[in-house]
Amino acid sequence: MLLARIFFGDIEYNVIFNSVNLEKFAPKMSKNNDDLTFIHVGRYTYQKNQEFIIKIFYNIKKKIKKSRLMLVGFGEDKEKLIKLVNELNLSESVFFIPGDNRDISKIYDEADYMIFPSIYEGFGIVLLEAQSKRIPCFVSEAIQKEVDVGLLNYINLSESEEEWAEKILLYINKKCKINDNTISENLKKFSINTICEQYANIYGGNIWKKLKNKVLVN
Repeated sequence: MLLARIFFGDIEYNVIFNSVNLEKFAPKMSKNNDDLTFIHVGRYTYQKNQEFIIKIFYNIKKKIKKSRLMLVGFGEDKEKLIKLVNELNLSESVFFIPGDNRDISKIYDEADYMIFPSIYEGFGIVLLEAQSKRIPCFVSEAIQKEVDVGLLNYINLSESEEEWAEKILLYINKKCKINDNTISENLKKFSINTICEQYANIYGGNIWKKLKNKVLVN
């Protein structure tokens, strides 16, 4: 929103968000595994903070033995992450899944919670996918508030991996109920149909003319 104001000033503008396929990422029906399963989807890189995720999971694993972590992605930090997993004796509980997997929706079906402590982040489309699947997400303050449709739980990056684990476990133990109707309603603005309509309205309206005139004048 701030960038839009910087670029467009006082000109009337519309913000069009990324869309999510709500049919593809419909609420999950069942799991094939009884273990408490955490997931992260994203490149194996400094920005995504997977080392921190693994350390958080290490602390969770101390309390919940039947738990596992799925890291879906690819990237330059993979070998470093594998090394950390081995050092913490988590090789039987942490799974590296290729990020180009076309059955990502089915992978979400195996997850109970998402851990997403990005150091910095763009829109975070995977958080919409996870929430569409009704997966509660634990995220850093780097995540935009616009992405929250009701299942984001913010934890500050200044807190340690032990504190993150403690807060995640506290949420799990509370057995918080998910308000499905509210989430469904909040997701509508991110549906493919809604986003397509917004693009059609913009290119069929006067906004482009106003922007064009401003560019020519300046």
